Amino acid sequence: METLDVRAATGDELPACADMYAEMYKEARMTPWEPLDGAWRARFVARYAERIATGEVLYMIALYNGQIAGSAAAAVRSHPGFAQEMPPIGAISGVYVRPEHRRRGIARRLTLACIEYLRAKGCTRIRLHASAMGRPLYEQLGFLHTNEMELRLEGSQAR
Repeated sequence: METLDVRAATGDELPACADMYAEMYKEARMTPWEPLDGAWRARFVARYAERIATGEVLYMIALYNGQIAGSAAAAVRSHPGFAQEMPPIGAISGVYVRPEHRRRGIARRLTLACIEYLRAKGCTRIRLHASAMGRPLYEQLGFLHTNEMELRLEGSQAR
């Protein structure tokens, strides 16, 4: 019998989340990972552990038949208003399902868990950057295309 459990990652599971995050970026060719120093994984784990401890982030994992099959992060970002307090904005990132576990609804379950966390934190909007493969799922869940733009500055490591 197949089982799927989606829950918050423990500190011991954050290294696996880091690995999936790197795989997501490699697969999408979003950044060159080879030049990064060997300490990126430890920094990833430390930073997310810190953000989880403050309640700013929830890192979710999906266990398919007891194995970590996917992960996703939900972050709460403050949105300072000029005339009044503004509700926080949520961000979902790092939604990744290992190739051998795809087409089982795992990304959907991870994303829905992130949405519920952000809703409970008082977020009234949620943003994410969608890959071509993920875009149909996010559109089915009600995400809309926006006019967000990006400027990459010379000399930055972002690609």
